Amino acid sequence: MRTEGPILAFAVLILVIAGQNYVAVRGGRGVEVLSSYIGIPIFLGLLPAHQISSRSKLVKLKDMDLSSPGGA
Repeated sequence: MRTEGPILAFAVLILVIAGQNYVAVRGGRGVEVLSSYIGIPIFLGLLPAHQISSRSKLVKLKDMDLSSPGGA
């Protein structure tokens, strides 16, 4: 399986997130930095909370059925 696409997409995502308000970061303007990046800690906090509440588990790639659109 080729992994270059997802890795490249993740790298571009990190660049976009980091560059969305770099002027405030370099200038030390805390309120602007907080308003630009507040979604990151919220997401990182809600993701494990969702996984715990829904009791979801990671599925290994080799265990996934990717052959049919309906998932069998």
